[in-house]
Amino acid sequence: MRDGVAPAIPGLTSPRAGTVESYVTKPELPATPAKALVLSAAPGSVRGGTLLGAV
Repeated sequence: MRDGVAPAIPGLTSPRAGTVESYVTKPELPATPAKALVLSAAPGSVRGGTLLGAV
């Protein structure tokens, strides 16, 4: 996110978890994020998730 790689999810109206405010919905962030969920996957490999929090 620091490098501007977090893509926005435009038009989000009913998120699967949390509220709309929990998601990046515009290219510009209103403030520095305090936490982020990173999902990763590779073809034929393990999928994973990591929750990152600011300290």
